[in-house]
This record gives sequence, structure tokens and C-alpha cells, in this order.
Amino acid sequence: MASRTDGIQLLLQAEKSASDKVNEAKRRKAKRLKEAKVEAQTEIDAERSERERHFKMCEERVLGRRSEIEAQIQKLTDEIIENQAASVNLHKEEAINLLLRLVMDIQPRLHQNYRIGAAEHKAELHYVCTKLAEEIAKKQGCTIGLDIVCLVTELLFRFYQVLATDLECFAKHARRTTVNVDDVLCFVRRNPQLLNILSDHHKQQTVRKKVSLPSFVGSSRSKAKVTKAPDCKPDGPEKLAICTPDSSCSLTEWFNTND
Repeated sequence: MASRTDGIQLLLQAEKSASDKVNEAKRRKAKRLKEAKVEAQTEIDAERSERERHFKMCEERVLGRRSEIEAQIQKLTDEIIENQAASVNLHKEEAINLLLRLVMDIQPRLHQNYRIGAAEHKAELHYVCTKLAEEIAKKQGCTIGLDIVCLVTELLFRFYQVLATDLECFAKHARRTTVNVDDVLCFVRRNPQLLNILSDHHKQQTVRKKVSLPSFVGSSRSKAKVTKAPDCKPDGPEKLAICTPDSSCSLTEWFNTND
């Protein structure tokens, strides 16, 4: 019995030893596989880094360094922006005044849509008056309020609209398509109604102590009614030459014939 028991013990020990060896072999195999994977990944990363470094070297050799190119572009852009900003600050007043002179031509050129841009003309006229008020206030060392600027704008705009309306009436009867500077100056000297209208408007604004801004179309229509020249319907043959100045070459001759 003792020998049989010893044989079983030896067999169990052999099985346990074989199992331990197998497990140890499995652990070594797994460890080796893991180490092999790490080594392979390290080689792959090294090869990728080498290829990227080589590609960058080729790219820099062909195209130059990207950072230098970006720096040059940024520097050039900053210089262009600075030059443009300096040019704008230096010439902006001249550019605005030039545009205003081109848009606001004080010499009336008559056509069927003459009063379409009344709102734009008044806005630009107000801008010019504002700039002039700033210059005068700076030179004289005083302050010019916004109500004064608005009043001056309204007076000039009324004068412009009245003048344009009456000159249209003259050009219609004289069969003229344009009006020159001599016609305008002569008309202003010989038409006191313009100054009366401006004086009445100034008195109204002074009494009310505020500036009213009527609508552009309504104001032009009302002024047209107030300053409209009398109808050219002669009462007799002796007034035919006065009311129908078809033979007049200019507004000056028209007034001279009416003296």
C-alpha cells in the first residue's frame, strides 16, 4: 500500500510540475509577444518620423521655410494696411469734398426727374454745413450748436429749391435746356422774393426757438407754389415780348427786356 501511495504522490507532483511549466511557458510567450509588438511599433514610429523628416526637408528645399513665408506675407499685409490707413487719413476730407462737388452741382440741369434726389441733396448739404460750422468754430474759438447748423441747412435748401423752381419756369418759357452761372446770378439779384422767403422762415424759427425739418417733397412743392412766377398769359400785344422770351439768349437779356 505504501508503494502505491507513493506512486500516486509522485504522479500528482509530476502533473503539477508539468502544469507549472506549461503556464510558465505561456506567460513567457505572452510577454515575448508583447515585447515584440512594442519593438515593432517603435520601429514603425521611428520609420514614420524619419520619412516625415525627409519629406519636410524636401518641402523646405523646394518651397522654402513655411514660417518665413507666412512672416513675409503678414509683414507685407501689415505694410499695405498701414499705407492705406495713412492715405485715408490724409486725403479723406479732400475725397469727401470732391464727391460732394461732383454730386451737388449747384448749376441746375433741367430734366423731368429733377427733384428725385432732393433728400440726398439735403443730406449732403447738411454735411457740408456741419463741416463749415466746425471749421468756423475752431477758428473763432466759439461753439456753434446743432440747431444753428440745421437752420442754415434749411435756409440754403429752401433757397436752392426756390431758385431751381423759378429757373425751371424761365427755361421752360425761354425754351432752354441748361442754365449757366450768369443766369443764376442775374436771377438772384433781380428776384427779391428769395430773400423775403428766407427772412420769413428765419423769423418763424427764431420765434419758435426750434428747427423744424419738413419733408423734402412737401417743402419743395410748397415753395414752388409760393414762388411760382405769374402765368405768362399776355393781357395785350404790348406784353407779348415780356411774357414769351423765346428770342432771349440768356436770363440777363430777358430781364433787360423787362426793364
